[in-house]
Formats: sequence, structure tokens, C-alpha cells
Amino acid sequence: MPKVILPRERLICMDEKTITIDLPERAPKKKKKIDYSVIERSRGLLKGRVKEDPVKYQRRIRAEWERKLP
Repeated sequence: MPKVILPRERLICMDEKTITIDLPERAPKKKKKIDYSVIERSRGLLKGRVKEDPVKYQRRIRAEWERKLP
């Protein structure tokens, strides 16, 4: 059974058998659907790049950072 959590300010009346609450006028927004066409179009962006050994990449990037530091 799902639980509903509301702030105490929404509570209007509560007796032994019922709870009366004030719900907001607007309904919660639905989640936007993912546009998979954008993902499909961006797939080929990295295809042309040469894959580099991760250890060499890390050493190269670290060397670049060390050169930039004063």
C-alpha cells in the first residue's frame, strides 16, 4: 500500500475513522519523456576518436594539470 506524506498544515480534521486534508488545486506534473532521438544522433560523436590506454591518459592529464599549477 503506498504511503502519502503531506505537511501538517494540510490537515483539516482528524477523527477516529476519517482524516480530512486539503489537497492543492494543481496536480503534480508528470515526468517528461526521454527523447531518444537526441541520444541516437549523439551516438556517433565519439566514434572517430582513438581509444587511449587509461593509464597513459591519466598520466598525460596529470602532467597537464601539474604544468598549469603555479
